[in-house]
Amino acid sequence: MDETISSGRLQKLLGIKSASLSTLAAEGVVVRGEKRGSYLLEPSMRGYIGRLQAAARGRVVRMPRRPAPGLRPPRRRYQKRKPGSLPAS
Repeated sequence: MDETISSGRLQKLLGIKSASLSTLAAEGVVVRGEKRGSYLLEPSMRGYIGRLQAAARGRVVRMPRRPAPGLRPPRRRYQKRKPGSLPAS
């Protein structure tokens, strides 16, 4: 029988949040165990590492939903103006 790990422990090990772990499980990247809230350690680690390797090779393209901590979102190139506030010429 494969070694199992709790969801909280796997989240800490992978450095991800609960929602991300659920998404990975739904995509089949990590493998759920028989008990609720448990995962199979070796297949889950292999799946996650495989996912990272594929991303590093450019095979998985995902845009982050929000910038990483410490990074600012890009500045707008053009300022939005209120209607009717064109500069005088």
